[in-house]
Amino acid sequence: MLPEDDPARAQHLSDSVVLAAARVEPGGLAADVRFDAPEPPPAPATGESTATTTAAEAPLTEEQMAEHRAQLVPLSDRSGSAQLDLAVAKAKRLVADKREDAAPESAQVLIGLHALFAETAYGSLPDELKGRGYFAAHASMRSLLSDEFGTETGLADCASYLSWVWAREIQREKQRRAEAKEDAGRRLGWQLVFGKHDLHDGPHFGFLGC
Repeated sequence: MLPEDDPARAQHLSDSVVLAAARVEPGGLAADVRFDAPEPPPAPATGESTATTTAAEAPLTEEQMAEHRAQLVPLSDRSGSAQLDLAVAKAKRLVADKREDAAPESAQVLIGLHALFAETAYGSLPDELKGRGYFAAHASMRSLLSDEFGTETGLADCASYLSWVWAREIQREKQRRAEAKEDAGRRLGWQLVFGKHDLHDGPHFGFLGC
């Protein structure tokens, strides 16, 4: 009689049992008992959330979702792609920041900026940064920062360098496409950009955004 799946309710029923009446009948004594049986809580309707009393949580931002993905996957090709997603999300946040002193906070953000510039130039994110290639690019970017840009304003200066490189490349790619040249669509890879190939070719200052 007592519910096996609800111990608290079973204990309440047991504790509430009282003798309601007793009488003598042929063959023995009959007794009536009474107990308090409150109605069980109603089951939620189909499709109805059981968490109606909890406050609705704010949706995750693109950067937060990318960070979760990066933390959930193992160190493999998938984790490189997840790290690129996170880098791009952080770079987008930086580009959207209109403060004059806005600057990248890490080498990862700089890789994200590089990827966004490449997407602007060629229409898609660089394939060579997806998978394990991301980690090689990250190591190269850290080397570029330490060897050429120092620590004080290095991140901001490197962002300006990337802006200059890609402003030039975006213009060149537009011209190649307009003239239907055979090398239209040729991609400027991170190996050249992070490898200091264009580092001293001209002035590079002023964060241009994407």
